[in-house]
Amino acid sequence: MKAASPVVLEITTPVGIDEFIRNNTDIASDVVNITLVNGSFPDKVEICFDKTERSKGKTSDVCLGYLDESASPPIWKCVDECVKEKDNKICGTTDHFTNFAILLGGAGGDCGDDAQYVTGDATGDLLLVLGLVVLCFAVCFLIYVIVTYIPVCHDFFYGFEGSRVRSLRHTSREYVTLTRTS
Repeated sequence: MKAASPVVLEITTPVGIDEFIRNNTDIASDVVNITLVNGSFPDKVEICFDKTERSKGKTSDVCLGYLDESASPPIWKCVDECVKEKDNKICGTTDHFTNFAILLGGAGGDCGDDAQYVTGDATGDLLLVLGLVVLCFAVCFLIYVIVTYIPVCHDFFYGFEGSRVRSLRHTSREYVTLTRTS
């Protein structure tokens, strides 16, 4: 089996777009230009940036962005809205190389990791379900108490005829003694 050739990257500070970068308030990290020097491009590459004062906060507020120089003027676009935080760095994946930075306000996509949980994790969802079950039992018990012990409510619940029969059963209990004669 032939060994894969090593991938060699060149990571530099972009040249010629300084004014555009400085005037952009959406950039929350350094801007880097990544170029493939040798080897073949893998399917996906993870790029990590150190957190800065501007990029601190929730990772859902930022995205990994690239400078789309095919547009005139060039514009920043999100390539990964589902960035992760790893060792005080913000990491995202891409399928190409160009100028990259962490962008503010570019997130909001469906990242899928937490989509299976309503509260964001299994423990929170379990507590939510337990709380709803307890609430259902409490409501059922409250309805039972109201219908059973408040005369107006049980009259409404049983209806006129049901209330009449119920009151007759409670007030006219007779004890009948049966004796056997031979």
